[in-house]
Amino acid sequence: MIPPAQEHPLPSGDQLVLISLEIWSDWLDLRYAVVYASPEPDGELPRPPVIGTCWVSDRAGTEYVNWTSTHPSSGMVRIHERTFVPSPPAGTELLELRFSQSDTMPGQAPPLIVSTVDLR
Repeated sequence: MIPPAQEHPLPSGDQLVLISLEIWSDWLDLRYAVVYASPEPDGELPRPPVIGTCWVSDRAGTEYVNWTSTHPSSGMVRIHERTFVPSPPAGTELLELRFSQSDTMPGQAPPLIVSTVDLR
């Protein structure tokens, strides 16, 4: 398990916090939190998500697929978990995580957040 412990401010004033990256023999689990700057107003519809798609890449060109995702729909701190397959190949030193805005299709706009995680 690798604790990236990285915080990234979002244009909305909220925070993206990378919590952990667990590498298993056949997959990896990424956990991150979205910490909202203000509570949801009472009686309002749930706020729209501020983070969309997440991609993982490495220098070897491994094709990672987001196999499963869990994400809560309410609360000021929302812990998200994404499982990607396959596991990084042996010898992989860095993973790049790219997060899009919630309303952006892949390849449509530059990533909102790009973060590098050192696996060494």
